[in-house]
Amino acid sequence: MAKELGAPPGTPTMIVGNLSRNIGQGIFGYPGIMKLAKIIEDFYIY
Repeated sequence: MAKELGAPPGTPTMIVGNLSRNIGQGIFGYPGIMKLAKIIEDFYIY
């Protein structure tokens, strides 16, 4: 999955998504706890 998203080798990658809404996003590197929490919130609440 990371290769399909174009994740750079050796870079920590998280894949966040909502299967019931058929949406998702790859996050490359660590964006910080506040930005990560916002991304997760957007996928699951709205």
